[in-house]
Amino acid sequence: MAEKQGLNGAYYGPSVPPPRKAYHRPGRGSGGGCGCCGCLFGCLCNCIFSLIFKLVFTVIILVGIAALIFWFLVRPNNLKFYVTDASLTQFNLTTDNTLQYNLDLNLTVRNPNKRIGLYYDTFQVNGYYEGQRFNTQNLTPFYQGHKNTTELSTVFDGQQLLVLGLVRFLTIILRRVMGTIALMCSSILSLELRWAGSRLGTSNPRSIVTYQFLRVQEKQNQPLNGAYYGPSVPPPRQAYHRPGRGRGCGCLGCLLRLIVSLIVIVGLAVLIFWLIFRPTNLKFYATEASLTQFNFTSNNTLQYNLALTITARNPNKKIGVYYDSIEVRAYYDDQRLNTKSLTPFYQGHKSTEVLNTELSGQQLVVLEAEELSEFNSEKTAGVYDIDVKLYLQLRLKVGKLKTWKLKPKVDCELRVPLSSNGNSATEKQNQPLNGAYYGPSVPPPRQAYHRPGRGRGCGCLGCLLRLIVSLIVIVGLAVLIFWLIFRPTNLKFYATEASLTQFNFTSNNTLQYNLALTITARNPNKKIGVYYDSIEVRAYYDDQRLDTKSLTPFYQGHKSTEVLNTEFSGQRLVVLEAEELSEFNSEKTAGVYDIDVKLYLQLRLKVGKLKTWKLKPKVDCELRVPLSSNGNSATGFESTKCDIDF
Repeated sequence: MAEKQGLNGAYYGPSVPPPRKAYHRPGRGSGGGCGCCGCLFGCLCNCIFSLIFKLVFTVIILVGIAALIFWFLVRPNNLKFYVTDASLTQFNLTTDNTLQYNLDLNLTVRNPNKRIGLYYDTFQVNGYYEGQRFNTQNLTPFYQGHKNTTELSTVFDGQQLLVLGLVRFLTIILRRVMGTIALMCSSILSLELRWAGSRLGTSNPRSIVTYQFLRVQEKQNQPLNGAYYGPSVPPPRQAYHRPGRGRGCGCLGCLLRLIVSLIVIVGLAVLIFWLIFRPTNLKFYATEASLTQFNFTSNNTLQYNLALTITARNPNKKIGVYYDSIEVRAYYDDQRLNTKSLTPFYQGHKSTEVLNTELSGQQLVVLEAEELSEFNSEKTAGVYDIDVKLYLQLRLKVGKLKTWKLKPKVDCELRVPLSSNGNSATEKQNQPLNGAYYGPSVPPPRQAYHRPGRGRGCGCLGCLLRLIVSLIVIVGLAVLIFWLIFRPTNLKFYATEASLTQFNFTSNNTLQYNLALTITARNPNKKIGVYYDSIEVRAYYDDQRLDTKSLTPFYQGHKSTEVLNTEFSGQRLVVLEAEELSEFNSEKTAGVYDIDVKLYLQLRLKVGKLKTWKLKPKVDCELRVPLSSNGNSATGFESTKCDIDF
């Protein structure tokens, strides 16, 4: 800092104040603190309030991120409830206002979620007439799996005192009798998430919140407004702060400001784009669907003939769409029936295109007992649940520019009645486009908020980011220390022996197999033990599961090896297409078959006297097993290393 300079000569004019010494309280940055004259109580209150505010803001952010990640992974959908049948054999109101009733009711509960199962711990059905409850039935608790439909039935029989005028009853009984049943499902749902083998869909729009930082300019040196005679008085020396040393946020603060500046610039660019073009999602409607044939034969073959009309609407005024590829697929009970490719085309602004296609033929479909029962109920009702999915590859035309290829997916869940006379059965659907389409949604820019007394610091976001980075650094150091002490290493699994004595594919699509397998599990860690709480071994051929075996749980100590033996034998209905059947025949000729064995584990690690939570890794062994016709182990099998995925 500049030292005070004495005047070594005459000076006439206004007095020159000495340069003001810059003062910084240690550790406070540039923000306004309690002040050197502030009371201790006020400073303590201010710090407590600031800490609470940061904590609440951090919790809100973390909960929001957790909810967003959950939604991206699980994609939950609403349950669907239907009253499929209702039979009323008695409904009389006596002179003493007693309602005598006998009602048989059939309900259908549909779980459309792919990764969520439901435990219905309480299921209560109430019957109402004119807002007055006349009966209550509690149904048996049950579990409903993924993409599953459950049929329920109940009977309301008895009498109930109602306060209802007889004249009013006689005038509206015929009109209201079928619409007086309200379904009240008071359920405590336990979510079962299926992670193994799950595929994430396209990304969805994310909100971008922009923050704005204002920096207060430092007070400039003031010139002397008066005569001055004598030696020159140097101006006060400007305080210099090295990055990260003084009142700024430091290197981390500069980096954070750079990142926030980039976010603000990108957000403004997206906002300007949105204000100019106002992009809107495309809209798809299944306007007509005609099902003239839908028969399931005794040899597991489904014969079908479905004519479909889909309307594609582009509501944008300044954006055109190039449809480079359109693939239409029909599914029944999650099994694909047919695929059609439509002609590519260009769709202009605010235009509508009609897409017609016909899906007909026959397909081998495997239906379990429950699924076959559901098919028979649909056959009785004459209405079938068919899923139609459109897999698109398209580009957007904005002015003279064209975007890169986007790959959205359109999902239409149709209920198509069977038309025996060949007439179209109209079933309107309103299907939104699933997935991100025009990039992230842009909210209006958020007004920068500065708490009083914060001065020229980074503000709330800067403090939050510093807190997050501090936590990351602390966790990183903890992980580094843990690694330096224990040096953890991945478990190793090997398929050392495999004996295949039978592998025949019969004419009725049945695969007969007999596979003996030996797997070696190696724990190479010196200071970490492993509790294997659950070991499930599954055998697959051509991505179709043959059998599942559960092995005995055990504990594996440090630097030890365990040998796991299991055997798969039996027969399984396997659906092979023409190409897959040709591949099977080539493997049969060579005498070596490609079989996948997967281990689904639930294990805990033991570090000293501590045990971790349950981990659920998956081990994948891609084997080439030769057939041994004489019953001995195939000498040609080579030991195979398996991949482990946590």
